[in-house]
Amino acid sequence: MSLELPIVIAALNRAQNRCDPQALADCFAVDGVVEDQPEEVVIKGRAVIQAWADVIANFNFLVEPVTFHGGTELSVLTCRV
Repeated sequence: MSLELPIVIAALNRAQNRCDPQALADCFAVDGVVEDQPEEVVIKGRAVIQAWADVIANFNFLVEPVTFHGGTELSVLTCRV
């Protein structure tokens, strides 16, 4: 499935699939939040997001965007792993 994604969300997806923790973290605001649903973990703040991304970069997987709902205060990207 191919979704038309905002530039920063597409960059986030590319960074995730390239296993590039710095590029992934750079897609978030300083106070950004990631909700890792399978692990039931909430990651808050760009530095902590990068540390989390450093850990998940050790696993071999790709993410495919399934749905995206964007707003001014909250955006939700759901992916198939």
